[in-house]
Amino acid sequence: MSITEVQFRSAAWATISADAAIKPIESGTSAVHAINERIDAAWEARHGRRLSHRARLSIGLVLLALCMFAAGEFGLVALIANGYRALAYIFLAVFVLPLLTLGVWRLSKHRLTSLEVA
Repeated sequence: MSITEVQFRSAAWATISADAAIKPIESGTSAVHAINERIDAAWEARHGRRLSHRARLSIGLVLLALCMFAAGEFGLVALIANGYRALAYIFLAVFVLPLLTLGVWRLSKHRLTSLEVA
């Protein structure tokens, strides 16, 4: 496997990982906005005018507060915390540990070579 293939696979994995992290946030934002739009449409049909920006903000905040309460009640917060903890350990193993071992070794090797030349 060539260096280009390894770099491509690493870049593809990073892109997929970033996409997987962003999609739930994007979906949640879309869901709150969709609910807000439906409430606004029903309000306009019933009262003949649209909701104010403050009313829409209040609806969004109430929805988010309810979602946070529900997530805490069903144990979703603990599940997410454990998932991010696992991702942090993987990050340490994949990026930091090689940097501290191979990186320091290569720097010391380069420094010895530079000192011998001088």
